[in-house]
Amino acid sequence: MEAWESIAQLIVRREKFINDLENFERTASDANRFFESGKMGNSKMRLSESRRRTYLYNQLSILEKQITEQFNEMQRKFRDTVTYNGRNYLDKMQFDKLEMLHYLQEERRLNYLHSFTKLDSTFNKIL
Repeated sequence: MEAWESIAQLIVRREKFINDLENFERTASDANRFFESGKMGNSKMRLSESRRRTYLYNQLSILEKQITEQFNEMQRKFRDTVTYNGRNYLDKMQFDKLEMLHYLQEERRLNYLHSFTKLDSTFNKIL
């Protein structure tokens, strides 16, 4: 039971960092911010973003190492596999960041298309 509680706590912490990273990347990975004037477009902001990204990735790396060690130990001792929403957690960890960035890119693409269709319908009303 202690092994399960321990790995569950690590997974909860990691999922919080993944959520923080997703919220951070929603803004920080948007290339349009480079063309904004003011605070969002300056080099100090990009340096701050870099520090925040490094911190989040470092924390994730530490947690992933701990989770992997405990995961392997649980498989060895108890022949049990840790899953998250039905998915092997080691597999999930391997692809989380890539899937998140892909999702954010698709979200941006849909927002762009939506704004474009709004603009197009407004333009057609004027004509």
